[in-house]
Amino acid sequence: IVHIAPGCGKEDFLLGREHGLSVIAPLGEDGRFRDDFAPFAGRGAAEVAPDIFGGLEAKGLLFKVEDYRHRYPVCWRCGDELVFRLVDEWFIAMDPVREQIMASAREVRWIPEYGLERELDWLRNMSDWCISKKRYWGLALPIYRCECGRFEVIGSREELRERAVEGWERFDGHSPHRPWVDEVKVACADCGAAVGRVKDVGNPWLDAGIVPFSTNRYLDDREFWREWFPADFITECFPGQFRNWFYAILAMSTVLENRAPFRVLLGHALVKDEKGREMHKSAGNAISFEVAADKMGADVMRWVFLGHNPTQHLSFGFGVGREAERKLLTLWNVYSFFVTYAEIDGVNPAEFNLPAERLQPLDRWVRSRFNALARLAREKLDEFDPSAVPRAVETFIDDLSTWYVRRNRRRFWKPARSGITDDDDKAAAYQSLYACLSGLVRLIAPFMPFLAEEMYQNLVRPCDPTAPESVHLCAFPEPDPALDAPELEDEVALVRSVVSLGHSAREKARRKVRQPLASVIITVAGADERDRCLRHADVVREELNVRELLFNEPGAEFPPDYEVARDPGRAVGVNTRLTRELENEGLARELVHKIQNLRKQAGFNVTDRILLYCAADGAEAAGRFAEALAAHHDYVTRETLTLKISPEPLAVPAIERGLEVNGLPVRLALARAES
Repeated sequence: IVHIAPGCGKEDFLLGREHGLSVIAPLGEDGRFRDDFAPFAGRGAAEVAPDIFGGLEAKGLLFKVEDYRHRYPVCWRCGDELVFRLVDEWFIAMDPVREQIMASAREVRWIPEYGLERELDWLRNMSDWCISKKRYWGLALPIYRCECGRFEVIGSREELRERAVEGWERFDGHSPHRPWVDEVKVACADCGAAVGRVKDVGNPWLDAGIVPFSTNRYLDDREFWREWFPADFITECFPGQFRNWFYAILAMSTVLENRAPFRVLLGHALVKDEKGREMHKSAGNAISFEVAADKMGADVMRWVFLGHNPTQHLSFGFGVGREAERKLLTLWNVYSFFVTYAEIDGVNPAEFNLPAERLQPLDRWVRSRFNALARLAREKLDEFDPSAVPRAVETFIDDLSTWYVRRNRRRFWKPARSGITDDDDKAAAYQSLYACLSGLVRLIAPFMPFLAEEMYQNLVRPCDPTAPESVHLCAFPEPDPALDAPELEDEVALVRSVVSLGHSAREKARRKVRQPLASVIITVAGADERDRCLRHADVVREELNVRELLFNEPGAEFPPDYEVARDPGRAVGVNTRLTRELENEGLARELVHKIQNLRKQAGFNVTDRILLYCAADGAEAAGRFAEALAAHHDYVTRETLTLKISPEPLAVPAIERGLEVNGLPVRLALARAES
């Protein structure tokens, strides 16, 4: 026994039409039974099941009533069950244009590439396009159907005016929407009767599909339209739009111009919550733009979105925002460092123009690194692949902060010999860092417009009165081949790799970087790598805080006092044995670190001179501090800008703390020295 209701389900309707069954559509627009379906009239479809069962039973036709599990459609927003309602709609027959639309789709570059096959699969299997809706607001369908059976589609406002037999004066001056367009009637071409427009409005995608034409004056200025057609690039969510907007825009353009309306299409994936679940208000995990912008900032949001591979779903949330903000804080710290010391020295870095031969190797390295970044950014943006740029920017910021600025701080700290312009080394440092920061501000402007503008106004505009009023009026950075230094970049990469292994060896040996060690032994792949390391021997010694740099032959064993870290083709071992001299220097360095932290906590300026009270707790600690300060007094006072180390308590200390320095108890107090 098969139950079939051709007016109450898609499959039933198709099967009923195939077998010539009567189609009964009992529901009205509100989902309730129509008046001619007594005794159910006015009742909802879900309310009448018990009465139907009762009626069947009364007639002796009921066999059994039971529940069973099956798939049933519900509203995605509220969860209410849906009912099928049979109505007449208007369709565009797609078979005559199916192959042409597929040909247009093949003209396009699809990102991701599988998007083309997904779109073609939809086009191969799609039904006729339902273009009507039973709504009031929307694109008024220009279809006029006469009772004699003829219907016509009016093709333009001008044609409607020419064909109108009544109502034009009430419509003229209004947009072609209800209620005004419904005032117009045209004469039927067959019987001459006055015919009104059908009451249906167009499916929204019908309207969206003509965007390349309706927004670019296709009807009234074809030359202007040609300047903008086809679009270079469009983007939308792929899961939702490959069978909606992408399909509609391709169909319309193929019918009108027999070509695709765009050259490149990026179909991005979905934005989900941090746990990978779809966001819904009903689930309580939806984040509105306003809330996200207030909590993490619009620029951080843009950075998160643009840095993500758009073909993969993005797990978005405030944790993701905090991680992005943490990375961007490094840029802000470098910018603040530069501005602080430029103001202290009273320099205008835009005025420096030292030639490459007067720059330090590290200056040329960082300029080459930014040059490579600018080249990559241009290439990726030209390829409509912005996600690679934020990752590359973050890598460059890390290089700038943890290598260039950290290794060059003393060049900014030191006083100029006789004015900054006479100190090539300091001027070169300012020139190089300013070039990187000012270039980086222009590079990130399309990604983070507010942060870039803030930095530009404080960094560039005061230094260059001829600079454009806004960073968004500046040209995007152009790579300069003269600044390329690939061999130097390779050398620095090698050195940083060796230093990283050395730090790993220190961690294994539990030796802080501030604790000097006697020596390091390096094993590299061959003589070429050894020579490149030797050209930067001072850097390796400083970074690893060792006295002596030695090399092993490949495969040679390390002495027993060495802790070793290895990578394929390389190994670095650090001498873990400490002498009293090394321990004293390590104690002095750790003491400097503690004093610098107290300076920050006290809110001292970087140029403030201080008075220092240092009193060890206990005879052993006192002896060790006395020994370390005797050997490294000048180092401690120079690094911390201390005018005097006093054994007596300060009268009015700005800050005072009891601390441990390398396990030795000590009391430290700081006061700002009178100028």
